[in-house]
Amino acid sequence: MLTLRLLPEVELAGAADPKRCVELAEPRRTEGTITIRTLRLTLADLVRLRTETDLALADIRTEVMRARQRGANH
Repeated sequence: MLTLRLLPEVELAGAADPKRCVELAEPRRTEGTITIRTLRLTLADLVRLRTETDLALADIRTEVMRARQRGANH
């Protein structure tokens, strides 16, 4: 499960790019351990990611509907 966290100002102090204030974390289980991979994004990156995800999901839904229609016609 992905998690998003807005980083507090304290954690951004001294950061190379303080605009990257959103942390996207993905836990992964491997060999009995959990590793958390993180990525820091800007708010604009987050909006772009959301928009691109919505577009990709819309494409997937369209293809599923087409496949269902083709299946119903045969």
